[in-house]
Amino acid sequence: MQASGYLNPPQARCGHVAAAVSSPTWGEEFLIVHGGINRHKEALDDLVVLQYEQEAWFQPQGSAGATAVVGP
Repeated sequence: MQASGYLNPPQARCGHVAAAVSSPTWGEEFLIVHGGINRHKEALDDLVVLQYEQEAWFQPQGSAGATAVVGP
């Protein structure tokens, strides 16, 4: 099932986490979705973002998957 009217929708999923973010810095609202299970019961490890105003999905590039170092 695809979100009607939105460009580049990600694949359907369940068991994901999502957060709605309002950014005064960028003047936009976003929906951030991570992971889940697709219809083939495969685990997803992706991050996708919906820009409400542009009505479009995108996958951010950069260090989102970088390993964090904790402690001394």
